Amino acid sequence: MIAQSYKRELLYRKAREKIVCHLYKEKIQFLLDKEIDDSLFLNLIETDSLITRLAEGIKISTEHVEFANMRKCFEFASSKIIDGNYFLLLDADWRCCGAYAHEGPPILNPAFDFNKLYSDEIRLIIADFSTEINIDYSDTHDAKVFEVRICKYHPA
Repeated sequence: MIAQSYKRELLYRKAREKIVCHLYKEKIQFLLDKEIDDSLFLNLIETDSLITRLAEGIKISTEHVEFANMRKCFEFASSKIIDGNYFLLLDADWRCCGAYAHEGPPILNPAFDFNKLYSDEIRLIIADFSTEINIDYSDTHDAKVFEVRICKYHPA
């Protein structure tokens, strides 16, 4: 029964791909400030496995930091990625389009416009599953806030 339910969910998510993935790819391209390689997108099953593997790890620490400046936020988040290989997931779109496997040093574009691109969350999972970085954006009462949460894991 669970397998059937998961298959139905995958079909639904795959059907939504056509609706959301064009914008998702634009967001990633603008965030990384370079052309993206479609072959680096994980399929939905691989992406689900990635999330499951991270969840199976043992969380050993969590750090929260708030920024009013996006450049400083991105510099801080990028400094936490040691080897440069990570998986990128944006907003909820990754559920239909898959994670993007980025190789090389993290360079997050400080000109990324969360409001224009209808974005509010960037999630980076280090390739060795030791660290997850979440950047949550909010814009309330003309105050932009970038909240970074860094979770360190001991892989299961």
